[in-house]
Amino acid sequence: RVRYLFSVPFIGLLVDVLLVILYFIIVRNVEIAQKGGEINLAPATATPESFWLCVVFGVYVFWDFGG
Repeated sequence: RVRYLFSVPFIGLLVDVLLVILYFIIVRNVEIAQKGGEINLAPATATPESFWLCVVFGVYVFWDFGG
């Protein structure tokens, strides 16, 4: 029986779903951009992935200390 919608286990589930979404964002940034069938070979950089990994680590810190 559910007494409260926003209970501690539900918030934990939301954080888990948020982490999965963030991992999909990281994977999406790694893909090679293509336009019209041609591969865009821009200089390699890990800046977007690094930013999103910092966000993931921040969520893990919230998850560890918050719950």
